[in-house]
Amino acid sequence: MNILVITGSPHRDGTSAAMAEAFIRGAEEAGHQVRRFDAAFRQVAPCIGCDYCRSHDHQCFRQDDMTPLIGQIMEAQEIVYVTPLYYHGVTAQLKAVMDRYHAVDDLIRGGGRRARIIVTAGYPRDWVFDGLKATMRTTLRHLRWEDQGGIYAYGIYSRDDMEGTDYLRQAYELGRSMDLAGLLSLGSSLTGQVLAGERPVSDYAACLVRLIPAVLGADDAQIDSLDIPDEARMSLFSDRAVMQTVITEEQDRASLLSTLLTYIASRQAGHANHSRIYMDQVTALRKALEGYYQTDVQKFCGS
Repeated sequence: MNILVITGSPHRDGTSAAMAEAFIRGAEEAGHQVRRFDAAFRQVAPCIGCDYCRSHDHQCFRQDDMTPLIGQIMEAQEIVYVTPLYYHGVTAQLKAVMDRYHAVDDLIRGGGRRARIIVTAGYPRDWVFDGLKATMRTTLRHLRWEDQGGIYAYGIYSRDDMEGTDYLRQAYELGRSMDLAGLLSLGSSLTGQVLAGERPVSDYAACLVRLIPAVLGADDAQIDSLDIPDEARMSLFSDRAVMQTVITEEQDRASLLSTLLTYIASRQAGHANHSRIYMDQVTALRKALEGYYQTDVQKFCGS
């Protein structure tokens, strides 16, 4: 996947820079092509609303670093914004980039692009992100880019504050799991960690929730290209079909995909096909999901 990371911080060693670095490391390890544009250290003048671009074929009268960036946006499949929270919004440097989209709306709108945001804030309450979230929802709706959500890390004013949190891990794992293959890899590794008590079931459920739309949106060629056991591949085709037609509740879809992830992990561990160990793990994870959702979830594979 071609990923473009656009950062907004004027601090090279701040909290959002650390999050960007962790995300990029995960994405590159997963085999994605990543480009990075640090808005605060590039020449991007603000839009002045002159509408020169409207009569000059989308060309801004300013000739600066936005010109190559627009080309990168048009080539990207996913755009990831990374910024500290400045007075309930993105930084001025990142806002300048986004304001300059005015000249090229017709060129960058749609195109099957996806977008997400990673934000850091010193304030210790998550409501501080409400204004930024509303702005991003509106912006992505206008651009017709699929909103992939993001990471909203609060209570971290400096890098030292990040110690004892799992925000950097979240950013790294987000980079690793940007596509279906990455989500399957992350999810199958989480099964063992959750069963061993090394990770909370909430992390596993969050991965499953992200896996649901990835499976529903996958075409046959994507599933055929996955490096997973043949039986898991056939199960994935079946899971996609039943989620499209029969299984519609999130917790039941999560239980279904948990069974698939457990099978992949079991075969990777060298267990026999549909072994007793695998069946017991399916049951244990289903019960963990029932505790997380606080309701019964559908049983699969005789669990």
